[in-house]
Amino acid sequence: MDINQYFTWIPFYEEMAHKLFDYRNNRKELVDIVYGLGDKIVGYIKATKQGGRVDDIDPFSVYGIFNRGKLKNEKRLDIVKYFKDKFHISAELPKDFASVPVLNMMSATFYWRENISTDIQPLWDLFECVMLNRTDNFISCFNRVIGQQGVKWNITMGLYWMRPNEYIALDSRNREYLPQIGIDVFNETELDANHYLELLEKVKEKI
Repeated sequence: MDINQYFTWIPFYEEMAHKLFDYRNNRKELVDIVYGLGDKIVGYIKATKQGGRVDDIDPFSVYGIFNRGKLKNEKRLDIVKYFKDKFHISAELPKDFASVPVLNMMSATFYWRENISTDIQPLWDLFECVMLNRTDNFISCFNRVIGQQGVKWNITMGLYWMRPNEYIALDSRNREYLPQIGIDVFNETELDANHYLELLEKVKEKI
């Protein structure tokens, strides 16, 4: 069975990871692309409560723009089309978003605006660990970001968006479902790289 036949979003999400990776040293242009969506879509991404543009952004928060709860599929697809054009993504547009976990609309970025200067780079470092298969650095990168404000279960969702065949999202639905098949999920306070990787192995064994 080809999973892409049933989850048509996977090729697009995976290719987008490669395109985002190309901006790791050109984030000013990435910020410009994000704000090109307009205030109605990305007005929540602001430097202060009063407004203003941020001067940096992480790749997971870019994914989050079209993976927010209560975002209608029509609007979601419009955003995806925009990124397909801007990033020159060759994968077809998704025909569905089945099983894609979404963020709370009230916390749709992976950082707190007060910590942009310190917390964006570690998110890129984790992204790079995954993209370059640096498994030896994954644990330290993962544990670094989960200590940041604005990051907890959502980082597992971010990993799933970029590599859905390798990672699992520990969103509320999966945390409720996994114990039903005999896989206990640790508490949020226990979230770290070792616990997450151990859980991944248990899921792979079940599969």
